[in-house]
Amino acid sequence: MQNFSQMRGGGLQAAFGPVATIGALGGAVFVGPSMYPALEPLVWHALSSQYDYQTASWLSKAMQISSYPATYVILRLAILAALQTASVWAVRRLF
Repeated sequence: MQNFSQMRGGGLQAAFGPVATIGALGGAVFVGPSMYPALEPLVWHALSSQYDYQTASWLSKAMQISSYPATYVILRLAILAALQTASVWAVRRLF
């Protein structure tokens, strides 16, 4: 029979999963829409220089839609890394 910590990934990983997921969802909803407009002129310039107007507009819209899941993944990884670093730092301070 396996130990519970081995089944869940071990240690504090099971606790950090929901925190990182909820934080990343909130960030993707509130931060994501404000990030893409800052990058849109650069994206449009790069796409319009390589493709015609119709193709560039479709690709730009596809990149705008894909920025939400990308923001979620990046924020989730960043939160998870920060929480893991904080836990390692706390353990090292104890010993």
